[in-house]
Amino acid sequence: MSKAAVQVPRISRIYFDPADHELLAIVNEILENESLRSHQKRLLDPYLHPHGIKELSAQRESRVAYAIIQLLRSLENGEAGERLQALRSVKEEALSSAITDMRINTARVQLQLMKELVRSGDDPVRQLELAHDFRQVSGGKPGVVRRLLDRYHLLEMPESGDQLTFDSHVHDASTKGRKTPTHLVMDAWIKGIKQITVVYYHFVRPEVAAELLEAAEIMGITVRIGVELWARHRAKFVQLIWVPRGFSDPRDFLSFLNEPVVNRFMKEGEKSADYFKRHVLALLDNFNKKHLKKLNSEFEIKLPPLEVAPFLAFVGAGQASTLHLAEFIYHKVQPLFKERLTVLRAEAKGAAPDKLKKIEEKIAKMAAFYPEVVFQNYLKSSKNPEVPDPHNPQTAVDLPARLSLSPKELLSEVNKLPAGYRINMNLTGLYAPEVLEVLYDCEGLITHLELMNLKDYLTKKINNYEGIDELRQAINGTNIIRLKHIVRRMISDLEQSSEPDKEERLKKMRVILHDLPRLQSFYRESPLKAQLGSDSTGRSRQLHGMGLVVLDSLAPSVQRKVRKENSINRRIVPIKAQALHVVTYGTEVDKFGLWGQFWHRLPIINRRSLSKIEEKWQASDFSYSKDGNVATLGGIAEETPTPYTLEEESERARYKIPLRYMRSDIINWLKVLGGFIPAFLSFFFTKDWWLLAYFGAIIWFAITGVRNVMQSVLAGRGISNAPLLHWTDFVSWGRVADSLLYSGISVPLLDWLVNGVILKDMFGVTTSHHVFILYTVNSLVNGVYITSHNFMRGLPKSAAVGNFFRSILSIPIALGMSHLAGRMLLFFGIFATIGEANTELQFWAAMISKLASDLVAAVIEGLADRGVNMRLRKADYKLKLSQIFDNYAKLEAVFPEKNLLAALEKPQEFYSQLPPEQSNLEHIAIVNSLDMLYFWAYQPRAHTVFHEAMNALSGPERQIILRSMSILDLEQRISQLLVERLVGKDFNKALAFYLGNHKRFMRSLLKRYA
Repeated sequence: MSKAAVQVPRISRIYFDPADHELLAIVNEILENESLRSHQKRLLDPYLHPHGIKELSAQRESRVAYAIIQLLRSLENGEAGERLQALRSVKEEALSSAITDMRINTARVQLQLMKELVRSGDDPVRQLELAHDFRQVSGGKPGVVRRLLDRYHLLEMPESGDQLTFDSHVHDASTKGRKTPTHLVMDAWIKGIKQITVVYYHFVRPEVAAELLEAAEIMGITVRIGVELWARHRAKFVQLIWVPRGFSDPRDFLSFLNEPVVNRFMKEGEKSADYFKRHVLALLDNFNKKHLKKLNSEFEIKLPPLEVAPFLAFVGAGQASTLHLAEFIYHKVQPLFKERLTVLRAEAKGAAPDKLKKIEEKIAKMAAFYPEVVFQNYLKSSKNPEVPDPHNPQTAVDLPARLSLSPKELLSEVNKLPAGYRINMNLTGLYAPEVLEVLYDCEGLITHLELMNLKDYLTKKINNYEGIDELRQAINGTNIIRLKHIVRRMISDLEQSSEPDKEERLKKMRVILHDLPRLQSFYRESPLKAQLGSDSTGRSRQLHGMGLVVLDSLAPSVQRKVRKENSINRRIVPIKAQALHVVTYGTEVDKFGLWGQFWHRLPIINRRSLSKIEEKWQASDFSYSKDGNVATLGGIAEETPTPYTLEEESERARYKIPLRYMRSDIINWLKVLGGFIPAFLSFFFTKDWWLLAYFGAIIWFAITGVRNVMQSVLAGRGISNAPLLHWTDFVSWGRVADSLLYSGISVPLLDWLVNGVILKDMFGVTTSHHVFILYTVNSLVNGVYITSHNFMRGLPKSAAVGNFFRSILSIPIALGMSHLAGRMLLFFGIFATIGEANTELQFWAAMISKLASDLVAAVIEGLADRGVNMRLRKADYKLKLSQIFDNYAKLEAVFPEKNLLAALEKPQEFYSQLPPEQSNLEHIAIVNSLDMLYFWAYQPRAHTVFHEAMNALSGPERQIILRSMSILDLEQRISQLLVERLVGKDFNKALAFYLGNHKRFMRSLLKRYA
């Protein structure tokens, strides 16, 4: 069924916002409509800013959806450039939207949600839930963000980005992995991984390396490229991962790959890859001859013989492997299983108990049929003795020359290549004595041991991690006696064994025993280090996915959660990382002159004047330890409800929707009601005067509501008004509802409990006696309460902390307001004495404290929100101004003999002279200017930040900005570009905005800066 044909079932109107349905419609339209995708593609223009004019053409959600769709499209299309452009847009859109203290974690959750939404095209209710979650998490509330992080098994990462997260062994779609290089890097970023090594078998293609390195640069992840080389050692192959290093940037690495000697080395590697491909095709043929009939008989299906061409198309850009073949068989079988399920369900109706039990067993067997089962039952070497095992060099046929080399011979070839390198030995299938032999033969060329391969660890392919690490540490150490005892123990164990080549191995071990000082000398200067990797392909449902984390680098609360949940899904592995928290401090003393430098040399002043420049975690080494501090980032895939059940799925159960997906407006009104009821009851039962009894709650809510509006307008608008924004555009009504909820709850807290029960009844503190104590206690309690729920609601830290200190500031204001109110009551003759007035004001004490507190809060929270807006605008203008200067520099290079500033006074004449190959410079200038116009008109605090940025520039630099934006005068050209979908399909708003505002914008700039 196509996505367009999927119908959303009837759902109660109390669930899901109209915006959720709108987002779902947009996503499915993008998925289904190829022409719409071509229009949306224009929104990935790298010069269109996320906060710029494209906001008028497409919602941010639809832009993120399209970018994700581009990344998840077919692996065979080879559109690496489009994937990278989409990745850049994904990161910009996600990070630009999150404005809270959990900015990066919010963005990680949003990308994960959008991935799930795109992939859930056959379940519209699930899509609506994801659309709702996507929109809710955009607010960045810590509770919502953490709940969704937990749901998708993502750990909360420090917002500073200094976590120690890594994976030294992962695969992409160019080998046996499921994900393109771009997709792999995006998923690594979502998981919070800072460093990965992507391993390729036998060779790596330059175009693949280019995509991977550029994707990593976009996402700020350190990526190393490793090539797994196989060398012959006795009756086994040893897997050595060669990681070239010493390159200044990705272009330097790509130049290395294009070196003739490296190119020849990779060509030899392709022959090794072809050797293993022939083996997989032989397995496919043997499956058809030997296992197909058994499979069909066992499940009562009719699977036709597998063909080579469809299988190779399924493999795509990867290297054919038994993993690919197992998945290919699995996918071929699924449609037949579904047909068989229909038959079995029909047979079960009215069947006898014995027959029904047999039917249930057949269905359960289909439900347990996964690619891992296919491999175990049909593709293992032991199940196919007719096919020579390529992993056994003694029985291999037509072995390529590269695979006949010993580890020392192979690494000698690597050593001739023009680059530094690391060699990481994969320990799969090796025991400590074999590791010792290879290390000795290679004479220090092996630099790392893959001490933890997560896949091998979970499948128990390596049983002696502790012994191998003990050997590594003995080699690195200075105590030769310890190393001698280890080698002698190995010799003793070997003497007791029945290995066929025992005598030859004993001879070699005795040679090593007599040459231990030389063995240790190989690693005296550069110790043999350990590496950890998952060996993840993104395909297995039974193994942990990509990523490992050193727990010490996470927040204490996250560490406790991981240790508490240590289980099959989030596992702490027996590896101890020697983690160092490195903090770099520095100070700028030059600007203080000689006196400043003198004072900063004094010890006390020097220490106090240092500022933190950089903070990061480093792992100096890893070692085997039962008390590990390294945990998995990837989890085991959750068991999804299998379609292979005797009972058909109940539609009623399927569409049972949790209450958290109620419409936002209903939730907001419930919050307001939840705050109003306790406030009203508190005033009604504690106040004698009818005004406070019946209207006290309304007055209280009015104070809170007006304060929220004031602070929102102060934060976004201030004195200088954005011309196209109304004051309501700055107000978050969800935030107002939250504020009213907590404000209402505070009435019984302050008025009944604090003022009545504690202060008045217990201690006799009233407005007549101890008025200072009364307002001080009220303000402090209110401050603690407000600060607590501010943190819970995810307000900026500056606002949450400031709201505690606002208590102190509000005390004199409350005292002053109370004194003024008393004098006014006397002045108007309402009361005869100040004592009578104070007695009445006792009933208003909580209200006066509230009013004073909210007046201070309006300023504090408004300034905090203003600071958030200012930071966003500074980032916007920093990027856009740098793009304008960069484009201007390119124009200078095109016209070296022109006075460019003078030429730009006539933009139509100037840009018509651009050579055809440089016409993109006009396009960039137009996009930059339209974004600047949009900032000025629509973004909060844009005027303030723009003027600050312009005042910080020199006179000539300001002229460059003004002349560059003079291109806005080309109405016909810019209108044509907008009509031609410069910002996508819906260009009408953008076109009307440009035509209606660009002249006023330019007049304003020229008046101030010309």
